[in-house]
Amino acid sequence: MKGRDSLAVRLGRVFQNQYRHFGFLDDAVLPFLKRKPMPLVCIVAPPRSGSTLTYQVLTAAFENSHLANLTNLLYATPAVGLLLQQSVCAGYETAYRSKMGFVDGICGEAEGLKFWSHWMGQGLMEDAASLDPEALSRLKGRLERVSGRPYITGYLGHAFSMELLRQTFDRVLFIHLKRDLLSNSYSLLKLSGQGMVSTVPAICREREYAGPHARVVDQIMQIHRIIERDSGNDTIQIAYEALCEEPDTVLKQIAEKASELGIALQQHKSIAPFEVSRVAAELNADTQKLAALIGGEHA
Repeated sequence: MKGRDSLAVRLGRVFQNQYRHFGFLDDAVLPFLKRKPMPLVCIVAPPRSGSTLTYQVLTAAFENSHLANLTNLLYATPAVGLLLQQSVCAGYETAYRSKMGFVDGICGEAEGLKFWSHWMGQGLMEDAASLDPEALSRLKGRLERVSGRPYITGYLGHAFSMELLRQTFDRVLFIHLKRDLLSNSYSLLKLSGQGMVSTVPAICREREYAGPHARVVDQIMQIHRIIERDSGNDTIQIAYEALCEEPDTVLKQIAEKASELGIALQQHKSIAPFEVSRVAAELNADTQKLAALIGGEHA
C-alpha cells in the first residue's frame, strides 16, 4: 500500500464494500474462543495534532492490540481480522511515517474510519444520533474473544463519542493530545486546501466563517472543548511536543495513569526522541492571520 490513492488501496476499498456481507465468518470462530477482559486506550485529538505518530509510538512501546490496515480492510469480521493480524503482522515494526494520517503497508497502523463508523456509527462529522451502542457492544464482545491486551485506538472520531466508549468498555483510558495551536492550525489549513476530510464538530457546520483561517482555528478549539467537556478521571492530557522530545517520560506517565484505572500497560520497547516541527507566527501571511485569531481566542 502506497498512499490513499494507490491501486492497492482503491482495490481494497472495492473489497471492503463487498466484505460487509462476510460477518458469518466471525460467527463461525467465536464459539471456539474464550472471552478475556480487554481495556481500551483511546487517543482523542483534533486532526493534524500529531495523533498518527502518537498512535505509532503507543503501539510500538506497549504490549497491545490495535487496528492495522489489514483489520480495517476486514472490518466486518473483527475477530477473524485481529486473529490474522496477530499472525501476519507479528514481526512488524513501524517506520513512524504517514501521509495525511495514512500509514503504508498491510500491517501499517490504521485510524479505521471504515471500521469504527461501521461498529459504532460515528463518522468524521459529530452526530450523536448516528451512535450505535448495540453495535459497539457487539464489537467489544468479539474483540474480547481474541485479545485480553489493552486495545489502542487512534480514531479521531472518538472525540465525539467518549461517553459511549466509557459506557461500553469495562475500563477506558482517554489520552487527550494537544499540539501547539499555531502549528496545528497551519498544518490543517494547508491540508484542507488539498481536499483532506477531517473531523468536524456539529457547531462548526452551523457557523459561517470569514475565511478558512477562522474556520480551522475554531474547528480545533471546538474539538478541544468537546474533549475537555467529556473528560473525567479516566483522562490524561499530554503535549505532542513533550511526547516527541521525551517519549519514554510521557509513556511512563501514561502507564501510571492507566495503572490507576486498573489497566496494565506494559512497556516493552524504549522510543527514541523525534524532531519537533514548530511554526513561527512570522513565517508567512497565513501564519500571521492564524496567530492573530489564536490570540483573540485566548484573550
